[in-house]
Amino acid sequence: MANQALNLEALQHVSPYATELRKRNSNLKFLNNDVEREFRRSWRTESLEQVRVALYVGIALITAFGILDYIQIPEPFKNLMAALRLGILLPMVLFAVVINNLERFRSWIFPVAFLMPVFAGICMGTMVMIALQNDFSKPYEGMLVAIFYAFFFCRLLTYEAAFCSFLITLCYLAGLYAVEAPGDIISHHGIYLVTFMIVGIGAAGSLERSIRSTFLTSRLINEFAERDSLTGLNNRHYFDHAYKELIRTANKNGKSIGVMMMDIDHFKAVNDGEGHQAGDNVIRKTGKGLAQGCLRKPALLARYGGDEFVAVWVGNSKADIESSIESMRKHCADLNKGVTTSAGLAWLYPPADPEFILEEADKALYGAKENGRNQLFSSATDKATNQD
Repeated sequence: MANQALNLEALQHVSPYATELRKRNSNLKFLNNDVEREFRRSWRTESLEQVRVALYVGIALITAFGILDYIQIPEPFKNLMAALRLGILLPMVLFAVVINNLERFRSWIFPVAFLMPVFAGICMGTMVMIALQNDFSKPYEGMLVAIFYAFFFCRLLTYEAAFCSFLITLCYLAGLYAVEAPGDIISHHGIYLVTFMIVGIGAAGSLERSIRSTFLTSRLINEFAERDSLTGLNNRHYFDHAYKELIRTANKNGKSIGVMMMDIDHFKAVNDGEGHQAGDNVIRKTGKGLAQGCLRKPALLARYGGDEFVAVWVGNSKADIESSIESMRKHCADLNKGVTTSAGLAWLYPPADPEFILEEADKALYGAKENGRNQLFSSATDKATNQD
């Protein structure tokens, strides 16, 4: 557990998933809007097949209740109830079948999954009111089925299912008042519907919190495979995988490329003189300074190995990158109480060979060291002036 806490500590300034997990927000919404949008996309993608099945289950339930009503409802009202059911539910059922079988309409599945229990609840509530006005029995328990369906079949988020259930309950109780139903019926039905809705919110909310926690944990596990556990930055393995693709895309789009190599001045003396724990602390703070200090966020920032770091910018001017690197170096020095860094920058227009520009950045780093360290040295690889 100590190692896990250390990893979350290292990742929290660069990983929104680690930040959300550490905050343990009890609300059913992540504080980071990007993470919230990603979660909802993931939820929808993973729920798609279940929602498609749920729509067919809903259609089957509607059909079963229709047959049962036709058997139980007195003869004078059979046709009225059938017309009511067909008029309210048949269009929704047909639409559900269409979008379930046509790929281009598949994005409508979730709105239909929301509307189906609402329409079913309104339909069943209307039937109960007609029964009350005409002195024959029509159970209201179908309303409970509609609420249960909204919470546990449709894969709606908790607040969506709660709103759906609220609409069903509100419309039903308003209808009872409108037809002047007896007070004991209104209170009895209202208490059961509201109680069932509260239970649904509690159960669905607990399940959603667990799903949200699993989502963050799975994303964080993926990041652990790509991140350096000490600094929280991308690791060398991820850099090697992403760097060539980044340069290829920059070349294709005609974007300028800037690559920085940086290391900590006299790090061996710090590591040997003060111990590896002190050395690790310096590396950790350097990674934090690099992540927090950049004025122009790099497309890729990684710990390259040991005390060496690498960053890649695409489409930024050389002057903007240089000012960003100086800001990063200042943040590193402030966090490390005067421990300095040296940096080398290679910047050029495409086409650029990935290995060549990385070698040029490494040469520039050695140029900074040869000139006295604690500075940024830019190579002469650029073939033109700045590009915004």
